[in-house]
Amino acid sequence: MLAPVSAPAQAPAPGTAGFPLGQVVPHVVATSDTAQAYALYLPSTYDPARAWPVLFLMDPRGRALMPMALVRRAAERFGYIVISSYNTLSDGPRDPNEIALDAMLTDVQGLLAPDLERLYLVGFSGTARAAWEFGYRLEGHVAGIIGVGAGTPTLDFFDIVTPTFGTPVVFFGSAGYTDFNFDEVYALDLALDAYGVTHKVEMFDGPHAWAPEPVMARAVAWLELQAMRSGHRPTDARLVDSLFADGMEAARAADGAGKRYDAYVGYRAVAEDFAGLRNATDAAERAEALRKTADVRRAVRTLEDGLQRFNAYARKLHAFLQEVRDGGPLPPVAHAVERLEIGRLQGLAQDTTDRLVALQAERLLNSAFVWLSFYEPRTYFAEERPERALAVLDVARVIRPAHPQVCYNRARALTALQRTDEALDALTCLAGTRFASADALAADSNLAGLRGDERFRALIAKLRERPTPPP
Repeated sequence: MLAPVSAPAQAPAPGTAGFPLGQVVPHVVATSDTAQAYALYLPSTYDPARAWPVLFLMDPRGRALMPMALVRRAAERFGYIVISSYNTLSDGPRDPNEIALDAMLTDVQGLLAPDLERLYLVGFSGTARAAWEFGYRLEGHVAGIIGVGAGTPTLDFFDIVTPTFGTPVVFFGSAGYTDFNFDEVYALDLALDAYGVTHKVEMFDGPHAWAPEPVMARAVAWLELQAMRSGHRPTDARLVDSLFADGMEAARAADGAGKRYDAYVGYRAVAEDFAGLRNATDAAERAEALRKTADVRRAVRTLEDGLQRFNAYARKLHAFLQEVRDGGPLPPVAHAVERLEIGRLQGLAQDTTDRLVALQAERLLNSAFVWLSFYEPRTYFAEERPERALAVLDVARVIRPAHPQVCYNRARALTALQRTDEALDALTCLAGTRFASADALAADSNLAGLRGDERFRALIAKLRERPTPPP
């Protein structure tokens, strides 16, 4: 159960609860639950005599310092407390995320001076979904969500929560153009209009990952604009002008480079973001002019058609996966590759004549890959069906031949099937990667069947000698 959000019994003592200002505190053990830990940042201007907005960061693998690095400068510029959990998770039960957020909420209220009407939840992938649920459960306290690489917890989420809660939060969304969840976020952008949720979605060049620092900084800046618009903070005309100038500069740069769709998106965002805060007529007029151009109309049509193609491909992919799950004869790799159109998609992904079409093909490949290399093998390993895991992994290998996840999971499946020579061959592609250390592989219980083999010991020794690439 989430910690109640209310004014502390007594105001925090003068000072900073012992935390330094203007620098990241990399590891803090939660006072309410010593199994929980987080990283913390207090801006250099922090003063406990007033209340401060708070960013709660929830990385799907508990990598607290990763999202912290992406928002720290923005937090310093705009004056946010940042707290980032080491215990949040994705692709599993939601309880760990609730416990982690509970610990952070308790400490923020007990040790610091939060603005309890300006709490913001920031998540990526599965924790972006969790942020929606937590945001509505903490109604009146969570003012906004930044969600990267995922949509809502369920397809009917707003139909369930809107009648009870209305639309209490604002939302900044983002996804990489090759993220397998891109189309989900794109569809969410369209859906939020219908539900009356104030939102902005900005895509970036990249895969399924946290958005780069400039995008995250713009997300925090956007939250500031929404806080001014809602009256949660006083309007700062100088800040508004500065952010307006930043937005116009980026849109004009895209315009000048002939990137008409990117320019259109930029001008339209400026017009929408600054409506009611300052005159944005120039941006609105340029966005409308670009909207009518053939380049922009084609780009919009390609994205919309791509959403339909993504849904159709998802049905094809999951029909194939269901057949494998049902326990029938395992399909030959060549047959699976043809059925999932992997060769055709790989060709389209290399097409340099239409960037958006190439990106769509890459997204479909990435969607197939994540199911074939991660979700399905995980299920089969839990069910002790390694032959099924190997069947889907062999298809995944056609998409990403030397991907560490494929290398390791194939070795695991082959070990379980007592195909030692092939398992050792599969492990060799981990050399030079950061997937796992040689010591971790040597101690891995999933590879226990290889430990007595001299070739395995030689491989581990060889891996220890090879330098791993920088992070």
